[in-house]
Amino acid sequence: MFELPEVVTLAKQINSTLVGKVIRSGSLGNAPPKFVWYNRSHDECEMLTKGRTIGEAHAKAKWLSIPLEPGYVVLLGECGGLAASYGTSVRKRSEA
Repeated sequence: MFELPEVVTLAKQINSTLVGKVIRSGSLGNAPPKFVWYNRSHDECEMLTKGRTIGEAHAKAKWLSIPLEPGYVVLLGECGGLAASYGTSVRKRSEA
């Protein structure tokens, strides 16, 4: 489980090293631990992440959102463990 200082640190590290890079392939892992839940299959993860560009990560409470341009967000956070979520659009907070 993530705590706020960890989420902030991860966002800073992602923003300093990964922003603008293109994902060659994505996977959920081979044998997930008992505390990890996925909302997509391994094949869907590969399809949704491959070729996407990593955007600026944001920390909010115990959640870490990482935009995958265009149009998707990976959401990691406090849901009893780790959750990966994808959306069809990315909106700025002021647009919500």
